[in-house]
Amino acid sequence: MYQPCNSVHTATIKGQVMSYQCTPDMDIAQWLSDMQWLFNSLCALDTLRMTDSEFKLAILDLMPQDDSWRNFISNLHDKIMVCDKWQQPIHSAAVVTAIREEYWYHHCDNHQSMLHIFSARFDAHKRLLAQKQS
Repeated sequence: MYQPCNSVHTATIKGQVMSYQCTPDMDIAQWLSDMQWLFNSLCALDTLRMTDSEFKLAILDLMPQDDSWRNFISNLHDKIMVCDKWQQPIHSAAVVTAIREEYWYHHCDNHQSMLHIFSARFDAHKRLLAQKQS
């Protein structure tokens, strides 16, 4: 009765963000889009429920831990920690972009991967323009 009206819903979405593991057989570009959608939905309900820093670390923690991603994620995590130490945080959008670019690099011959990545970038650009106009 005394909880904010969206508290159960925001807790559910945060739980989904924190538990949505990307497995090696999943399409990482689609998984990143799903994660961004969940985070944006969470922020629309409660901007204080999950920080950008928590989100980017969740992304790194939930990435596949197979040989093809382990070194990349480890290096990206180290860069984030160094930047945070020097109080120059890296935004989660930059982390997502770096992962998308690495994914594209390894799947550049796959037309579906390229289409998904570039359409996601176009959608993000359209959202940014809409926010600026608001």
